[in-house]
Amino acid sequence: MREAYRFTLPEKKDLPALRDILAGDPEVHLYFLSRLDREISRRRRDGEILVLKDGEGRVEGGLFLGREANLAVSSLPPGARPAFFRTVLSRGRGFQVGVSPKPEIDFLVERLSGRATPLLHRTQALYVLDRDGALGREAEDLVPAGREDLPWLAEAGFLLAREDLGIPPGVLNRERLRRVAAHRMKSGRTFVIRRNGRPVFKVNIAVRTREGALVEGVFTDPEYRGQGLASGGVAALCRRLLEEVPMVALHVGTQNLPARKAYERAGFRFAGELGLVLYLPW
Repeated sequence: MREAYRFTLPEKKDLPALRDILAGDPEVHLYFLSRLDREISRRRRDGEILVLKDGEGRVEGGLFLGREANLAVSSLPPGARPAFFRTVLSRGRGFQVGVSPKPEIDFLVERLSGRATPLLHRTQALYVLDRDGALGREAEDLVPAGREDLPWLAEAGFLLAREDLGIPPGVLNRERLRRVAAHRMKSGRTFVIRRNGRPVFKVNIAVRTREGALVEGVFTDPEYRGQGLASGGVAALCRRLLEEVPMVALHVGTQNLPARKAYERAGFRFAGELGLVLYLPW
């Protein structure tokens, strides 16, 4: 008897089919799209990509299991979610972070109950800004981050993980945060606003595909909050990105009302929900 759904290693012809599925809802799948594009172009492999096939062999979705213990999954037919859970246990056991369509993340957390307890499991508000949108007031002094900004960027990453995600200090690896910040800075994906010669605001470009760009890591120094740096800085970055891609997306915890208002002032519109889960190694 054929299984209704199964995840399998893709054949070459399966990857364009998976891409078409992801590109049908690009703001939800930007990260997965970026990993898939690397696989298709053979530029770099960041992990393992599996495709979901139905009993007739048709591609119905996909799963990315990253080398950094991260996970991304496409929207799935409801009947395929048990296969998703089984595949994570067999091939991605011990993953630590996932941001994907909310029904899939919620299902996985529920089925993992008793095996692993999430450090954080919440709903993310998804926001989108396209070329037809009205940008808010832009900061004029947003610039690419430089080497001199690295100590502050690493500390900002630490504070953001504490404040936004509630990760205990003992779990955070400061040296790894510094390496991540350095890589983003060197690759031109981090931008800052400075006051009195030092950075007080930052924002990162997470990924970019032909469908759009994903923005992340928005942080304002506590001393400078309430001055419009987040809305102005994000709007300024979006102006540049929208010259190259048709859409910019970001997501934020639904409970973070100040951040959500700042993004709405920048021109973003609410476009739905994602699921976010963080685990300690398990």
